[in-house]
Amino acid sequence: MEKYIVAINNVKRNHINTIFVDMEIKKKDNRGGKRVGAGHPFKYGERTINITFRIPTSHKELIKVMVKQYLDKVSANYKESKPTKSEHYGC
Repeated sequence: MEKYIVAINNVKRNHINTIFVDMEIKKKDNRGGKRVGAGHPFKYGERTINITFRIPTSHKELIKVMVKQYLDKVSANYKESKPTKSEHYGC
């Protein structure tokens, strides 16, 4: 425990009282709670990562188009295999 000074100003009597108080400082938690199933749904059915690699400048657009087409196909396959809401919730 540490002692901290707390000054109380009494305006009516025009004087300040000084009190020494034992206080425990608690660190504030800056993140929210964690819930199962919370957050944005996965676009491809699983977690994603960033990949960085070097390619020739002349092939940049071609490779971007190829990767985009492949990921669109993966995303479409995942969306087709997901159960509909009525199947999922039993409605």
